[in-house]
Amino acid sequence: MCRMWEAIRAGVKWNLNTRLANATRAVDLKPVKSIKFSLDPFHHDNYGIRTVWFLIRRQKILSTNPDVNIESEIRYDREAPYFTTELSMTKIKKIAKKIEA
Repeated sequence: MCRMWEAIRAGVKWNLNTRLANATRAVDLKPVKSIKFSLDPFHHDNYGIRTVWFLIRRQKILSTNPDVNIESEIRYDREAPYFTTELSMTKIKKIAKKIEA
């Protein structure tokens, strides 16, 4: 049996890089004014926020809104990482109108 059929029988799973590439195609920063990442580099659960931080910094994503302000805060308090976004209310109203219609 060829390897293709072995993979199909075993259940093909998406590669992590393929899933991230598909997810970044859907990112649109048009309604976003600023993004603030805050993390402790020694916290055990900061892989996800670092991945998001890396992907947001890609030129293809930043080109959707060149005016977005991305800030980072490195803390040493052993707290969980987080990020906050500030949205432009005029663009949010436009999005809400599109959803209602």
